[in-house]
Amino acid sequence: ELHGRGDLLKCTNCGCDLNRNDFHDELEEMNHEWMEQIKNQQQQQHVQNEGKDVQNSNRKSNDYLRPDGDGEVAMKQKDPNQNSSSSMAKYAGIRIPSCQSCHNGFMKPDVVFFGDSVPKDRVAKGMAAVQASDGLLCIGSSLTVPSAFQFVRYAAQIGVPIAILNVGETRAETDATLSRLLSSSPTSSITKIEAPAGPSLMAFANYF
Repeated sequence: ELHGRGDLLKCTNCGCDLNRNDFHDELEEMNHEWMEQIKNQQQQQHVQNEGKDVQNSNRKSNDYLRPDGDGEVAMKQKDPNQNSSSSMAKYAGIRIPSCQSCHNGFMKPDVVFFGDSVPKDRVAKGMAAVQASDGLLCIGSSLTVPSAFQFVRYAAQIGVPIAILNVGETRAETDATLSRLLSSSPTSSITKIEAPAGPSLMAFANYF
């Protein structure tokens, strides 16, 4: 869990943890009327879309959900500059639950977003685990991100064997600095298994 857990939230003020489902329940309870408006609009839109091209309708609805889980909800309200209503997000009335511990902090998903840094104590634990291990196994990762690749480089530095289970080339196979570290150590090596992670792990589990 190098980059955190999406099922947990962390207070930006006091650092306490909260289950994400509990936060969602509280958020929905505090904004019950707003949620009902959204549901009514979705039902109306569903009725209006009946009989239209289903594939095209699904494509448009999926555009609101991004890969990171963020979404955009459009609420129709009267545009003061026009005679007709327009789809605009009306978020001003949404109430956001505060931290249940300090009652002052903002709850943030306990994950490392792009641009953030992995907490130093988490990196230190990872390095200690590599140092105490007989080998480092990398599963289903291109190792492109430096926060993950640093453990591979450290393993090569201290002579810990490395194995990679992945489809496609990884950074460990192309990084010049890593190649020099491996060639200078009598115990460091890389074993690459070119196979999909899921079926390979299932076969491994069934074997034992």
